[in-house]
Amino acid sequence: MEINYTQLKSSFENDLLAFVDQITSTSKLFGLAIMIGEDIDQMDCIAVTLNEKERGELSPAYSSESQFIADEWHSWHYEAFKSTSEAFQKMLSNAPKPDPDSFEYTKDQLRFMNGIYDTYLSVMMSHRSTALSSIPFTMLYSSDCGRNFMARSVQKLNTGDILEGAQKIFACNGESNF
Repeated sequence: MEINYTQLKSSFENDLLAFVDQITSTSKLFGLAIMIGEDIDQMDCIAVTLNEKERGELSPAYSSESQFIADEWHSWHYEAFKSTSEAFQKMLSNAPKPDPDSFEYTKDQLRFMNGIYDTYLSVMMSHRSTALSSIPFTMLYSSDCGRNFMARSVQKLNTGDILEGAQKIFACNGESNF
C-alpha cells in the first residue's frame, strides 16, 4: 500500500513555521523538540521547548544531560501542531493495521512509521538555516524510545558543541544512552 505524505508534510511545515515565529518572538529558546508518540497511532506532534531562562534553572548536577532531554523541560505546547494532528489522523485510516497477536511491528508498519519520521525531519532540515537558525538545539523526540530517528535528527539538525553534547545522550547507533 502506497502512503501519500504530502498533506502531512504541508501541515507540519505550516504548523512548525507558525509556532517558531510565535514562540521566538516572545522567548529566546535553547531547545525545540518535536515530541512524537512511540506507537503507530500516536505519531502526531507536540512542541516542547526550553528557553534560556529555564535552561539556567536546571539542576546543576544534571544540566549537561537535561538540556537535551525534552522530558525534563517545562514548556509543552500541545496545540502547536493542530493541523498536523488532523492530517496524521486522516493518514492513520490508511496505515497498516497491527496484528493483535503480535507485539512486533510488521515491515509495512515500520515503513509507515519511518515515512512519518522522515517527513518531519526533512521539513526541519529544510528550515534549519532559516526559521530554526536562532534555536541552538532541535530534534525529533519520543519518551522512553530508543529508535534511531532521534539520534538521526540530532545528527542532522545540530552542529559543534551542541551536537557533541547531545550525542552523549543519543548515541550514533540510535540507541539512547539515557
